Amino acid sequence: MGLDELTDEQQEAQMPSSKFGEACAARPGVAILSEAPLGDGSMATTLRTRGGELTVTDGPFAEAAEQIGGYSLLDAPDLTP
Repeated sequence: MGLDELTDEQQEAQMPSSKFGEACAARPGVAILSEAPLGDGSMATTLRTRGGELTVTDGPFAEAAEQIGGYSLLDAPDLTP
């Protein structure tokens, strides 16, 4: 079952954002600036440049078994764990 087939509540239950948020809060200087789920795959657009020419593909497209469900934008003082 794809993420786009789940209800908002089911999607939220699968997202580790609360533990991720807790881990970020425990690190001095780390702040979550923004985070949000992505739309379902039917809204996808892929942009590629090959040989200097841009191609645009609309609709569901994924080459991997996994798909990105959302994003988090962080402000952090460095990249060390």
